[in-house]
Amino acid sequence: MNIFEEIKKAGVEYSSWQSDLYFPKNKMTDEIVSRYEFKSKVTTFKDNVTGNTWYEAPFAYDPFWENIGK
Repeated sequence: MNIFEEIKKAGVEYSSWQSDLYFPKNKMTDEIVSRYEFKSKVTTFKDNVTGNTWYEAPFAYDPFWENIGK
């Protein structure tokens, strides 16, 4: 299972911008990221509205890739 599938299966809130996947940083998502093949590419940022920390996983939002060329 890839990171998008794991996030979705776990019921984690997520959002995206084009191919990038965003999801909140917490114990559950820390564990998911720790198993991710490309974890060295995953970064964090603070949400400007809530101040909460989120992960950004570049190129990990599968629906973007599924719709390329359609």
